[in-house]
Amino acid sequence: MNTTKGCLIEFEDIRYSVQQPDPNAKGCSSAKTTKEIIKGVTGSVEPGQALAIMGASGAGKTTLLNILSGRINGDGLSGSVKFDGKQLTPKEISVIVGFVMQNDIFIEFLTVQETLEFAAKLKVKGGEEERKSRIDNLISELKLENARNTLVGGQFKKGISGGEKKRLNIAFELISDPPVIFLDEPTSGLDSYTSYLVVKLMGKIAREVKKTVIYTIHQPSSDIFRMFDQLLLIYRGKLIYQGKSSESVKYFDEVLGLPCKTD
Repeated sequence: MNTTKGCLIEFEDIRYSVQQPDPNAKGCSSAKTTKEIIKGVTGSVEPGQALAIMGASGAGKTTLLNILSGRINGDGLSGSVKFDGKQLTPKEISVIVGFVMQNDIFIEFLTVQETLEFAAKLKVKGGEEERKSRIDNLISELKLENARNTLVGGQFKKGISGGEKKRLNIAFELISDPPVIFLDEPTSGLDSYTSYLVVKLMGKIAREVKKTVIYTIHQPSSDIFRMFDQLLLIYRGKLIYQGKSSESVKYFDEVLGLPCKTD
């Protein structure tokens, strides 16, 4: 596995609003109204930790992830995001961050090996031996050996499975050895067992290589929830809980007076 260590990410009072047409405007009026998407979210995640951002559909999970990764900036955004105590520009953030999108955009007629070779030539500054070593290590660590010479596939060509494609998506970003990894809904479209393996893999990447991993997730199973290291729970853009996932049930029960039923 790659060896670049992660960094401390701290975010404070993150707020994000967008302008949208006023539903109460009459006729051809171009009146706008402001909708607040993220409402004062504060938290942090350290190297060696995987932070799961969890919430219902429309809670603002992906928006928050995009803000933290520098993909959303400018008008409507306030608050601070610091990497090892420094506020970085979106360009500076892009250098240290790997972002795994929910939907892959691979070339379906390339094999897994060829896809990673293409990524290595784009992202790895070292020579041929360095690129080959990274590719072999990632294929081994992400358990893609059996799919190495299989076409990725897609709409017009059958190829690797959904779980293998998700792991390839992660490998595509890890090839550049970024200290921080963001993933948008990495378990989307996967069965429960494959989802379990993907979440387990993200925890392994964080703990063993001390990278900083942040991902969004929707309706995880109880087995997957128990694997979370850090949990950030949001509801309609508001922070509900941030801390160890193992302590979240106790927090809702003893602090908020909202016991979670176990039956």
